[in-house]
Amino acid sequence: SLADMASLKQRISEFWKDKKPMMKIYITCVLAMFSSTFSITMMFPFLPFMVRFLLPELDETKVGQYAGIIASAMFAGRFFGCYLWGIGADHFGRKPVMILSSVLMALTSVGFGFSINFGMAVAMRFIVGAANGMVGTVKT
Repeated sequence: SLADMASLKQRISEFWKDKKPMMKIYITCVLAMFSSTFSITMMFPFLPFMVRFLLPELDETKVGQYAGIIASAMFAGRFFGCYLWGIGADHFGRKPVMILSSVLMALTSVGFGFSINFGMAVAMRFIVGAANGMVGTVKT
């Protein structure tokens, strides 16, 4: 009946009233982790083609090795950057670190896309990893 629907609507409204701030934080954290994961995996489909473009004289059997170097550069950057992001998060707070990390990840990912040689591609992926402070920040 109509009265039951109004009662149900009121109960649902009261239930979510206390949970809205937590849902906002939860959604922000999920989106931050998604952006972190996306920055890792976004380049895998086109990486062999990028290696062939950046190193046209490279033997076909070595393309995977050079693609692996570019892909692993991000994790090397994370190794060095995560500690500093953790210190920054403890000192300045989680929210500024997440915002700055998101902006830097976006800019450096675009920079990686505009790489004109193999060294620049490796360096930009390293910087993408160093700029990615989401994992430690979101999980703490």
